[in-house]
Amino acid sequence: MSREEFALAATIREKYDGQLARRLDVRVLVRLLSCSTTIEKRLRRRFIEQFETTLPRFDVLATLERFPEGISMELAENTHGLANTSRSMSDSNSAMSA
Repeated sequence: MSREEFALAATIREKYDGQLARRLDVRVLVRLLSCSTTIEKRLRRRFIEQFETTLPRFDVLATLERFPEGISMELAENTHGLANTSRSMSDSNSAMSA
């Protein structure tokens, strides 16, 4: 890299570095969210196709498996974020029958 190119790069970096970094951060986060959404959709579809169950139902069953002696709904909600578990289960049943 010549001195002129180095000076130009330093000037550009100094002038735009903060803005470019923020844009890159946002782009990376949007891309990660997109990938996460794609993975979740595939998992949901495969749970139904291969195991005839849904992701919310699997979450409930996995939590129950961790506590063979039983678990209260309050603890289940706090442990795994299973808020609206009964709604999730009914949604699962309707999705399975559709």
